[in-house]
Amino acid sequence: MLCPECKQPLTEKEVITSDNQKALIYECFNCGGHFLPPMVANLLPQVTVQDIDSITPKNTFPTNPTVICPVCQETMVVITDTVVPKNVTVYTCGQNHGNYFSLHQLYAFKRAQKTKLEYHQLWGIPIKSVFTVLLPIIAIFTAITAIPFTLQQVKSIQESRVKAGELVSNPLVSPISPTQTVISFTTKVNAITVLRLTLPDNTTRDLPGSVTAQKTHVFNLENLQPNTSYRYHLIVNGQTYGPYNFTTLSQ
Repeated sequence: MLCPECKQPLTEKEVITSDNQKALIYECFNCGGHFLPPMVANLLPQVTVQDIDSITPKNTFPTNPTVICPVCQETMVVITDTVVPKNVTVYTCGQNHGNYFSLHQLYAFKRAQKTKLEYHQLWGIPIKSVFTVLLPIIAIFTAITAIPFTLQQVKSIQESRVKAGELVSNPLVSPISPTQTVISFTTKVNAITVLRLTLPDNTTRDLPGSVTAQKTHVFNLENLQPNTSYRYHLIVNGQTYGPYNFTTLSQ
C-alpha cells in the first residue's frame, strides 16, 4: 500500500494493543505518517504510540496535499468531531478502511484522549457516550441496555486478524472507564451476533448486536462493576465461541 499523504510505500508493523492483542498498522518512513485500521488507534497504549510516532522522516513536506485511502483510493476527510482536539488532525476513510495520522498527530491524539479520560475519572464525571473519547468509526451497540443499532456493512481490513479456518477474530477489549468496556471483533462472513455476558452473580444476559447481518461487530458494555472479572461468549449465526474474559479498570 502507498502512503495516503506522500504516496510512498507503507511499511507494515505489528503492534500490541492495550488488551494484549496483535494488530497491524502501516507507517511511512518518507513523511512519518501512519495509517491504522478501524478501532486500532483507540486501542493502542500511549507508550506504544510514542514509540511508533518517533520516526525521523526523510521528507517532512509531502508533495501531494490530497490524502487518499490506500485501500479504496477514495479521498480521506478530516474528522471534525469533538473527540479530536482542534490542534490535532485525523483523516478518516468514508468506506471505514481506517484512519490516517500525519507526523506526530497520532501521539497528539492519544495524549488528548488520555487527558480526557483522566479528567472524567478525577472528577467522577461519567462518560455518557463512548463517542466522547473514541474516534467515530462505526456505530456502537449499547449492549448492557440491549439497544440495537444498525451498523453499515463494511469490508474492514481488520479481517486480516482472523486466523485461517476460523470464523471469528480474536475479540479486542478496550477498557474505557471502571464501569465501561468496548468489545469488538470481525467475522469472515456477514453474521447476526449476540454477546452472552456472565455477570458476577453467575447469571447471564444475552445482548443482541445488529438486526442485520454484518462483518464488523462492536459492543459497548456499560454499568459494569469496577475491578471485576467478567466472562462472555460470542454467538455467531447460532454457533457459540468462547469463553472469553476481561477485567474492568479499578476506580
